[in-house]
Amino acid sequence: MRPARSVLASRCRAAHGSPLSFSSPSFATSPAADPDERALYDVEYRTVGKEDRVIRWVAAKGRGVFEGDRCVRVVGVAIDITAKKDIETQLLQLNNQLESRVQEEVAERAKMEDALRQSQKMEAVGQLTGGIAHDFNNMLAAIIGPLDLLSDRINPDDARAKRYVDMAMEASRRAAQLTQRLLAFSRQQPLRPESLDANKLVAGMSDLISHALGSSVQLETVLSGGLWRTKADPNQLENVILNLAVNARDAMPGVGA
Repeated sequence: MRPARSVLASRCRAAHGSPLSFSSPSFATSPAADPDERALYDVEYRTVGKEDRVIRWVAAKGRGVFEGDRCVRVVGVAIDITAKKDIETQLLQLNNQLESRVQEEVAERAKMEDALRQSQKMEAVGQLTGGIAHDFNNMLAAIIGPLDLLSDRINPDDARAKRYVDMAMEASRRAAQLTQRLLAFSRQQPLRPESLDANKLVAGMSDLISHALGSSVQLETVLSGGLWRTKADPNQLENVILNLAVNARDAMPGVGA
């Protein structure tokens, strides 16, 4: 008589084909036929059909029947669980896709939260800048007014005193322009588009851009001949040009961040 595990292996091959996961189904049933172990067996393995060569999953369960210390047969059942395994594979793929989508959503949410925090910071800076600009504008009014009165009453023959007053008025006008830029940055000043000469505007910003770029960058201004006039808000256009210059400086090797 052949060993019980060999009989079971032959029947499994006849019913389901040759196993792929193990060299033989007896690999799993050996403990059940061992008189020292007499273990239950519960195993899943793949087979390939003899005729159709189709790969299938098989689940086998059973136990050995003993007469004394000899296993006379192994009683069990083997069923085709290919459909179950296909469903499990699909579920695993869906879970992996779901985890990937959740990770993408979390990353996108974190990105949006960072953008929101940056926007809130910029809003706070804008509010602070607007308040400072208003206070500075009030102080300038107290300076420019007396200078206007002084320029009317000064002796026309006193060239030195007139030059000093003109220098103070010019500095006040530049400070007023700076205040307008701060208000434009804080968006508390409405846009006032007008027809302007872009070449003249850029030329007048050379000193401001040079100070913003620092001593490590040499500024060279090349104006375009025959340039048409541009309709734009002067302060906003100045802010755009200044931001472009600063961004270009930051992108330079050895200078930028």
